[in-house]
Amino acid sequence: SDLKFHDLRRTFCSLLAQNGVSTAVTQRLLEHSSPNLTNKIYTNVDPVLRQSVNKLPVGQWLQK
Repeated sequence: SDLKFHDLRRTFCSLLAQNGVSTAVTQRLLEHSSPNLTNKIYTNVDPVLRQSVNKLPVGQWLQK
């Protein structure tokens, strides 16, 4: 896997959006000049993909 620092940033932003954090707050945390940039790049979460990931047995992996 080619994980890059920006992937962590994207995940952080997506998690904020999923948990109801406003775009204005997220924009400030990421130091973006525009909320449009934040919405366009970081908060595009496909509901079907999210449901698929939520089906993974993550709890079992963490217990090992």
